[in-house]
Amino acid sequence: MRTDSPRNWTQLVSRTLIALSVLVLSACASMIDRIVPEPPDVSLVGIELVEASLLRQSFNLTLNLSNPNDQTINIQNTEFSAIINGEEFASGVSTQPISLPPFGDSTVAVRVNSGLLKILENLSRLSSDGLNYTLEGSVKIEGFPVRIPFERTGTLLR
Repeated sequence: MRTDSPRNWTQLVSRTLIALSVLVLSACASMIDRIVPEPPDVSLVGIELVEASLLRQSFNLTLNLSNPNDQTINIQNTEFSAIINGEEFASGVSTQPISLPPFGDSTVAVRVNSGLLKILENLSRLSSDGLNYTLEGSVKIEGFPVRIPFERTGTLLR
C-alpha cells in the first residue's frame, strides 16, 4: 500500500485537523478562567457616621473585597447598593483603583448618603444579632470590556 495515494492523504489531513481542533478547544477551555475572572467577594465590614443633618446623613461603608482568582485583578471602580434589614439603605460608587493579588483581599471605604427615614426604619429593626445586609453591584475590571456583577448577603456584627 502506498502512502502518497489521495485517500491516505485525505485521511491524514482529516485526522490532523481533528487532533488540532481538540487541542485548540482544550486550550480555550483552560484559558476561559483567565479571560473571564470570577467577581470579587464583597462584604460589608463597617459603617461609620461621618456627617448628619436633619434630612441627610453621610456614612463611610467599609467594604472588604476578596479575589477568588489565581491571577491579580485590577478593579477600576465599584458600584453597589446596600440593603440593610430588608430595606434599601444607600448606594455608592468607589472610583478608588484596587489591585487584588491572587486569592488576596483589600478594604475600601465608600462614602454614601442616606435619608433620615431609611435610618429610622433600619434602627427600629436592629437586633442584638447585628445588621443583616445585602450588597448588590458590579465592578469594572481593567482589561475586561463589561462590568462584572456581584451579590453578597451577610450579617454585620456589632
